[in-house]
Amino acid sequence: MIHLRNTKAQLLLSVREQVTLIGVALILSILSKKSSWTFEPLLINAGLEVLLSTVFIYSLFILYDTAVAVLEFYE
Repeated sequence: MIHLRNTKAQLLLSVREQVTLIGVALILSILSKKSSWTFEPLLINAGLEVLLSTVFIYSLFILYDTAVAVLEFYE
């Protein structure tokens, strides 16, 4: 039973992480559309786009890991 509790806790942590990543991606997306930066707007927007891409790629890795864990849990 302890092993199943640990698995469930890790799955819940992964879901929380996904929700957090969605929030971070939303904030980065909103900030990247702002065009009135006072210091190097092109550099700031490019940096925000790189961060946004990084968040989405990491989110895909987390989603894959969660899917593998769920499939293993139900086997």
